[in-house]
Amino acid sequence: MIHVLVGSEPYLVKKEKERLEKTVDEDMNLTKYDEFTKETEEECYTQPFLEDKRVVVVEVDNLSKLNNTSFLDYVDNPSEFTELVILPKEYDGRTKFYQSLKKKGFIKVFDKLGDEQKLIQFIGHELMNNKAAMTKEALGEFLKRENYFENEDVNLYSIVNDLNTMLSLTKQIELSHVLDYVKANEVGNIFVLGKLLLNKDAKALRHETKKLNSESSIGTISLLLREYRIALKAKNFDLKDIGAKFSLFKDMDEDALLKGIEICLDAISQIKEGNLSNALALDLTVSKLLTL
Repeated sequence: MIHVLVGSEPYLVKKEKERLEKTVDEDMNLTKYDEFTKETEEECYTQPFLEDKRVVVVEVDNLSKLNNTSFLDYVDNPSEFTELVILPKEYDGRTKFYQSLKKKGFIKVFDKLGDEQKLIQFIGHELMNNKAAMTKEALGEFLKRENYFENEDVNLYSIVNDLNTMLSLTKQIELSHVLDYVKANEVGNIFVLGKLLLNKDAKALRHETKKLNSESSIGTISLLLREYRIALKAKNFDLKDIGAKFSLFKDMDEDALLKGIEICLDAISQIKEGNLSNALALDLTVSKLLTL
C-alpha cells in the first residue's frame, strides 16, 4: 500500500507516520529515504525479514519530486508486502500528479481538528496520559489563548508544547498557570485592520495601529500576510481544503492579493534587516495596503 500523508495538521501527519513505522521491527524492516530512486524501488520489492511486511518511508521537499520514472513504475505495480509512506513538505493539490494519486486512493489528508469538542478531547487525552488535570476556567482561557481554529500558525504541536510547559511545573493546571505560561495567539486585531483596509478608512486605521504595541509590528504584518495568502489560495481551492474557515480578503482580485503579499513580505524583510523600525513598520505597511 502507498500512503501519501498530507494536510494542515503536521502533528497528526507525524503520528500516522509513527504508527505505520511501529508495525514492523525498525532494525529489520524499516528503511528511510529522502528521495525515490531505483534503489528505493528495489527496497520496496525486497521480501521482509521474519515479518509479513516492511515499511519504506520517503520524506521529500516537494511531492513533484516523485513524478519520476521509478516512482511512476512502482505506483502501477506496488509491492503487496510493503507499506510505502510518502511525506512531502509541500504539495500542490491542483496538479494532475496529485489528482492521479488521489484517484488511486493513496492520498491521506490530516487536516486540523474540525471543532472545539475534538480539540478538548485531544487536550483531555494528553492530560490523562500525564495523569494530570485542568480546571474549567484554565481550559477556557487555554483555548482562547491558543486560538487554534483562527490562527493558521497554531497547530497541535503548539498545544502539546504549551501543555508540557505547564505540566513540567504541576499536575493540576490552574488559571494562573495558563495566564503565566501560555502566550496569547489572538488575531482579533487583524480582522479589524482587514475590514478597515477593505473600507479604505484611513482615519480609523491610524487610530487602530496606534493601539497596537509597536514591538508586535512584525507579528501583525505576518498575520495580514497570512490573510492575503489564504484569499489567494481560495481562488483555486475550497476553504475547507486549505484548512481555513473563512477568507477576510476573498473579494479582492488576484493581482491585488499578490501585491498585498509582496508589500507584507517586503516589510517583514526590512524589519528583520534593520532597515525599518517597529515604530514605523505597521503604519507604513498599512498605508501601502490602502492603495490596493
